[in-house]
Amino acid sequence: GITIIRGIGTVTIIIPSINTTVDIGLGTVANLYVDKITISTKTIQENVQTTINSLAARPSNVTALNATIISYLEIIPKNIKDSSLTNVKIRFFVPKGLIKSNNIDETTIKLYRFDANGWTALPTARTYDDSNAIYYESISPGFSIYAIAGQTIAQKPVPSGEKSTGGTENGFPLLTLSLVVLVAIGLTAFIWLYLHRSRRRHVLKHQNVLWHQLKEIEK
Repeated sequence: GITIIRGIGTVTIIIPSINTTVDIGLGTVANLYVDKITISTKTIQENVQTTINSLAARPSNVTALNATIISYLEIIPKNIKDSSLTNVKIRFFVPKGLIKSNNIDETTIKLYRFDANGWTALPTARTYDDSNAIYYESISPGFSIYAIAGQTIAQKPVPSGEKSTGGTENGFPLLTLSLVVLVAIGLTAFIWLYLHRSRRRHVLKHQNVLWHQLKEIEK
């Protein structure tokens, strides 16, 4: 039967024979976000061995990927070549806490494969969720170095009817607009009060002149 040897961040699978397709559930492997692999071959393959390793960092010979990296990993084959494969299905998972802490849009998470032409996003489907993680499945044409990655969530606009002190209105911060409005109201009130007092002083002065004129007439 199939032998599975688990370590921390690594698992080795020894397969006596593959008759076109074999499903291998890996169980729980510490520090590894892959829990199942399905190898499909064009012909019968004997004494196949694959090792899946979680990588602590991007290998120096691998170019950077324009995405938020969740994990790098590699699958190393033995006694089987990519040309013998129909495809390899890789089921991986991402802890929900990791998605939240890195502000990743869970709908953008994919498995990327690196080859001589650089990174390629593999066809990836979300398969199911449990209370701790979201599970995905990708189809790869062969073994290689991979990255589980996604895009961060862009800041969402505030829905109509809701307030945001940090948003913008026509390109201007709402806080700035509020200050401008308050200053305008204060300035208007000041001008009105100034004109009101000036007019009152003018009326009082005019009344005072008339009173003195009347006094002069009485004399």
